[in-house]
Amino acid sequence: MPFDTAILHLSGTKSDGDPSTIELPVRLGSIPTRSIGLSGDALRLIAPADQWEPSDWDLTKPMSLTFGDSGSGATPPVVDALTLGGYRLLRVTALEVGADVDEDGTLGATPTDVRTIALELVTEPGWWKEGRGGIVATGTVNPLGDDGVVDSAHDDYLAGTELIEACFDAMGLTYDALPSSLDTWDAPGPLDWGNASAIDELEAVLAYFGHAAVFKNDGSGFTVVRLAKGGETIALGSLAALAETYQLYDAPANRATNIIVTSGSTRTSVIRSVGLSDLEWVWFDPETGSWLNATETTSGLDPDDLTTFKKGPDSPALSDKKQFGRLFRAVRLDSELIDEARRIVNIPQAVTLDDGTELRGQAAIMLGRYTVPGQHSQLRNVPESGSDDPVRIEGVRVMADEGVFAFPNDVLAVRMSPGPYGSFGSAAALSGTDLSVVFAHESHTGTYADDFLVVAYEASATAGVVTVSEVDPSVDEMAFDAIVEDPDTIRVDLPWLRRVVEQDGMGDWTEINLSDLKQVTNAIAQVRAGAAVAQSGVVELRGIVDVEPDGTITSVSWDLRRKRTILRINQHEVSNSELASREHDANRSFRGAIGRLRVPGTAADKAGPTLGGAPRITLDLSDIDPLNSGGTRGLEEAMATRRSTSNAPIVVPQAGAIQGTWLAKLTSASAMSSEDNRWEYQWEEVVASDTAGDFDTVSGGRTHTTHGLAYNLNEAFNDDAGVQGNGVDLGNLPSGFEMQPLGVCVVEMTGPFGDSGNEWCLFEAINSIDGECE
Repeated sequence: MPFDTAILHLSGTKSDGDPSTIELPVRLGSIPTRSIGLSGDALRLIAPADQWEPSDWDLTKPMSLTFGDSGSGATPPVVDALTLGGYRLLRVTALEVGADVDEDGTLGATPTDVRTIALELVTEPGWWKEGRGGIVATGTVNPLGDDGVVDSAHDDYLAGTELIEACFDAMGLTYDALPSSLDTWDAPGPLDWGNASAIDELEAVLAYFGHAAVFKNDGSGFTVVRLAKGGETIALGSLAALAETYQLYDAPANRATNIIVTSGSTRTSVIRSVGLSDLEWVWFDPETGSWLNATETTSGLDPDDLTTFKKGPDSPALSDKKQFGRLFRAVRLDSELIDEARRIVNIPQAVTLDDGTELRGQAAIMLGRYTVPGQHSQLRNVPESGSDDPVRIEGVRVMADEGVFAFPNDVLAVRMSPGPYGSFGSAAALSGTDLSVVFAHESHTGTYADDFLVVAYEASATAGVVTVSEVDPSVDEMAFDAIVEDPDTIRVDLPWLRRVVEQDGMGDWTEINLSDLKQVTNAIAQVRAGAAVAQSGVVELRGIVDVEPDGTITSVSWDLRRKRTILRINQHEVSNSELASREHDANRSFRGAIGRLRVPGTAADKAGPTLGGAPRITLDLSDIDPLNSGGTRGLEEAMATRRSTSNAPIVVPQAGAIQGTWLAKLTSASAMSSEDNRWEYQWEEVVASDTAGDFDTVSGGRTHTTHGLAYNLNEAFNDDAGVQGNGVDLGNLPSGFEMQPLGVCVVEMTGPFGDSGNEWCLFEAINSIDGECE
């Protein structure tokens, strides 16, 4: 059985206290992961309901899971069976409910029965984060002295190790001996621990000292480790022998004096409105597979032929009937606009223009005066009067790469004259004010600061206080260019910062969201200016390795299908003042590493307005970042950074194979060479739209060109004879019938797999059989 589709043993505790183990076949609903910090790691298992029978178990006790076959370890410690302990059962959810049917076709005595369930598990830290007990009732500790700082000689003073011990003991948790590095600096205070949440206080105090709690893989307890700082040597030890080729990324080793925050590969989105003077009528030629205008057609058909249109659909000439369905059905940007605005994009957020038009989650909207079919072969003007404002045309299709906008089937882009009703013979061509298209496209002006969001800052530090000031190219172009070209400038690429502008008929731009974006870039610049440099990246190990997170390894994930262990490496940036950096660590690197930027409301968070004279810098991107940086394991991963002297955008590749799952539309299939009944599929990433059952292509999203061709798991062992992956025996098929590749459909894609430059993806779907009897 595949490594990731079975748990051989699930061990728990019976109600009488005796240990118990059951075997349970499952599918993994998520990848097993262990991370530093106290947020906990969730795991979802899909299992048959009739085999989940721990009826005599005490489900309030922790459980352990063993994945894979039993076997002996090795050095380096590659294992055949991976055991992860310390899981708590949060809930059991029914996924599939079926009904038993008797032989006579009626429902049995039990009308419904749960067939498949989902087990929602979380490790002990996540269990405690649910708000379960663990109250620190020590009282007020670490009071301030007359000088306004913590008095380490006071009777109520607790050093760092004592604070950590008090929190662990309040929860009754087991932990290894605490490192002496916790007592390098005085502890924070004053702390009101008369009635405080132990796990929240523990998390905050550890962050203050630049440490983290690691929950052991076997669930036996916690280890406290010091977080690796920027500049320290990263050594994998014996794991290096198992590591695939990897690269860690870093930034300059000194405090940044110049910082630029850019949108990376995401270009500025330009919203513009064009009328008939900037559009041309086109029709689709199936023979050439292209859209043709009046001068490009070779068959004598004219896409804006009003004379043929006036003859109507019942014209006796066959050529007229064919042409009628193509007339006034689509427009294309004219030749002067097509190169500049061909890259049409969707605007993910709602944008309201000056005239009240709202563009949201779509590539374009069309406003027009047009005609729709009426009763008795009559046509009706919409709106009825030519003096009324144009109305929005719903259902317009956009061919982004062609710059083509096609009308819905019931819209005829002509007017009845004099109107409002008439026959085809009354058709009149639209005037220049009768049709306009509002759309967004990528900026390609050739000017770097216009085509991308680029905000430059100068940083300075006085008495430990870091300030940043923007350098506006419209005010001081030379200073701006100097920052961009400086090889020591810190560059932060954030592709989710999409700048949106509106362009008028004169070519002038009006900023839509620049002020909002600059609030984010300013906060990012402050974080970078207040930090030294850290390395981060991903290391992939061959085999399943029983390794735990530590001060350098932020998280460990086990890809059981490929038998790979994935390590996320993250050094933590600190400012030049070690004491002042503790709050900075808590609000930036450390919080990013455990999935939270800060923990509000804790006593440690209220230690005072400043630490060591430096103001705390906090950043909350949860309402701004669509990638939800709070859910990542290392803020550097969401903020890919690299120095550059080039004016071109830089896309920083991720080290190793960072895998994920997304929705994709299969677009075409090609038979695999030297393989029977197997195909390679081209695809593009899609997301569910606001309309139920519909999907939208992700602009700039993943495709087969960026992440490799896709392969169907059900086709993996197909051959030219016998039973295939879909359960069909080819020998039983009548002559003329054969296995078929999948058509255009939406699947759940996983990947990428393979080496860099040779990636490929997987999905799972059942092939059909088709043909004609011979």
